Amino acid sequence: MLWTGRRRWITVTVAMLVFVGGATLVYVGEQNMFALENESFTFESGANELVATLHLPTSNGPHGVVVFVPGDGPADVDTGILPVWESLADAGYATVQWNKPGVGGSTGNWLDQNMDDRADEVTDVLEALDERDDLDTDDLGVIGISQGGWVIPLVADRVDVDFFVAWSPAIVWTEQGAYLTERQLANAHADPELAARVLTADQEDRGNTYQDYLDWYASLDDDVVEFFSAASEDRWNFAARNNDLDAREMLQAMLDTAVLLLLGGHDDNVDVTDTERVSARSSADPASTSSTIAVAITTCSTTPESTSPSPPSSNPAASSPTVCSTTSKPSLRDPMTAERHPTTLDEMF
Repeated sequence: MLWTGRRRWITVTVAMLVFVGGATLVYVGEQNMFALENESFTFESGANELVATLHLPTSNGPHGVVVFVPGDGPADVDTGILPVWESLADAGYATVQWNKPGVGGSTGNWLDQNMDDRADEVTDVLEALDERDDLDTDDLGVIGISQGGWVIPLVADRVDVDFFVAWSPAIVWTEQGAYLTERQLANAHADPELAARVLTADQEDRGNTYQDYLDWYASLDDDVVEFFSAASEDRWNFAARNNDLDAREMLQAMLDTAVLLLLGGHDDNVDVTDTERVSARSSADPASTSSTIAVAITTCSTTPESTSPSPPSSNPAASSPTVCSTTSKPSLRDPMTAERHPTTLDEMF
């Protein structure tokens, strides 16, 4: 389906931007701002039975549904961010998330998955929720965070989605790994000679089997190996299974859907400049007839509360609070003229 009414999309966008821009102050100041009820249930996906949680507004339904697709790692139902669920509940949306296979009572092993398996979980949970009278699964949003950014375009091929929120998604699996190594070197203030050896090692062929990988890992110099984590065989297989992921073509499936792209100004895991560039190029594709992409970039820094002298503290965070600011960079493709118009959030909506 195409997005036919903008008011709900406005509400969701504002809710997400308010959270991103004021996360620290809002969450600490008042953790439970909106009425929210939680329900646990299980659903089947492939050979696995997954334990899920549904976060429901207390208002009368039927409620639209937002599905949360987490990033890498053994994510469970506590991985989500409560203020987001509360904000979406206040906007009239129920949100759903689940324990990954092998986590928190869910069967299977998340390291046995590829991104298609993860996209299937989204369609399977929606099928389970479709039986409920208090939910409207035709009013659907999907949030994908980090690795989940590779999942949501696959969901777009399977289900009619009204809007997506892409939260710090990467574009190319191998390039993300290289960027991560570069950021580790920068944060460690590595000297140029060491950095060159680490980057060379990062580009080396690690073979086609787990034993090849172990041999490569054992060959690294002591000061180089500190920049690489030893992978278990399950983890190595997971990486090998997903190593060819490239979102540049996958994003085409989202061209006719409203997208909110949330990025961090200082992200050590994702090259946000590349993500924004590729996303903008995709939205400018002539094949896009009604795609709306809004970009929000949040930058946080630690700054002293005042310039007056103060005694040293063993906990710098106690006297240097984290301050975050959000820059909104929306753009709108006019579905009638297929022209792109830079605009403000107010003009856009």
